[in-house]
Amino acid sequence: MLPFTKIQKFSASTLLGLAAAFGAPHAHATPAWTLDPDFITTFRADQYSFNEVFTVGGSNISVTGLGAFDDDGNGFTTAGGIPVGLYRDSDGALLASATIQSGDTLLNTYRFQNISPLTLLANTTYRIVAANLGDNYSIVLPDSVNPALTQNGYSYCVSTSLTVCDDNPGTGINWMANFYLSDDANGNGNSVPEPATLALFGFGCAALAFVRRRQGRGQA
Repeated sequence: MLPFTKIQKFSASTLLGLAAAFGAPHAHATPAWTLDPDFITTFRADQYSFNEVFTVGGSNISVTGLGAFDDDGNGFTTAGGIPVGLYRDSDGALLASATIQSGDTLLNTYRFQNISPLTLLANTTYRIVAANLGDNYSIVLPDSVNPALTQNGYSYCVSTSLTVCDDNPGTGINWMANFYLSDDANGNGNSVPEPATLALFGFGCAALAFVRRRQGRGQA
């Protein structure tokens, strides 16, 4: 049986290795669109489902995260977070969804949550939908749109859940939803660390601190 001191050293090095391996962020990604925080106008009304319609360009893209607009960066008032879903426009099929939380990664004016990579096909139209139950939403033009896609317009309807609808159509405004594209389709950008990865890293650091305290007591 190994002496306790050797087990301590093995545990410490193992935890450091796990922290390094699992704490590394995933591949970088870029958002579908960004807003200029200096020129954002917002409004607030309850129970709307906001649809943003877009078409992928000449190459497939990989979506790695979904996001929701967080006006002041202080989190959401909508109980349970903001539901966001990605739909194929031709048949309304839901391809991916997530409920964005106040603790999710804040980048620019959106909070993002990772999803399993999802391939969107070239020259195909989709829509990203967010259900807002009481948070501010944006009513401004995007500052920039990812060159891998084209924004077609928007629609919105009264709803307490994710709803594909074509009511109140228009163009040029980004309301509530966003998503992230992997670098396979775009240039370098910001990464969205996985909550599970951060939790594992935190556990590893806490365990390592415990081991070091035990070492200190043994040497006293």
